[in-house]
Amino acid sequence: MSSYMYFEIKDVRHDKGLTAGDVYDGNLYHQVPDNRKNAQWKFVNLGHGYYHIFDLKHNKALVAGDVYDGHVYHQDPHGRLNAEWKLVNTETPGIYRIVDRKHNHTLVAGNIYDGNVYHGSVSEEDTPDSQSNAFWKLILRQAGELGPTPFKEDKRQVTDLSKDVVFGLARQYDKGVQTSVAI
Repeated sequence: MSSYMYFEIKDVRHDKGLTAGDVYDGNLYHQVPDNRKNAQWKFVNLGHGYYHIFDLKHNKALVAGDVYDGHVYHQDPHGRLNAEWKLVNTETPGIYRIVDRKHNHTLVAGNIYDGNVYHGSVSEEDTPDSQSNAFWKLILRQAGELGPTPFKEDKRQVTDLSKDVVFGLARQYDKGVQTSVAI
């Protein structure tokens, strides 16, 4: 049986993590992860550039609203396009936008820290400097065999879990072939 890699997902502005409830409540929060299982996420490759993103503690997914409402939820994906997410590269290595498939909107933390996570639009002109609450970094917390392969800045695979930034993720194509090209 193979195991997944688990990551903390932290925004650039506040350096807080995407966190599910300590007790399952269907909501998502923006808090200090403290290495909690409900703040560690696996990326399940759907084979077309998108992932389901599940937490370790409850095994529930990051889901945008069925009808766009600016919120994100913590639920079973049930085959919905609003539960499929892609990591979009930025000009800054190791920093990503996390965008849902159905609405093409981005996971966003509050402009001013408020402990919440939102679902909003970000223009192509926005950068990690101009709207840093809409840009995210991944921190590998548990090694495994499945999930996006993390790379360091020098393009070597991450093996030391104490490192704070993943600078690239190997591309995974529809046929499950994985390359060693960092994105």
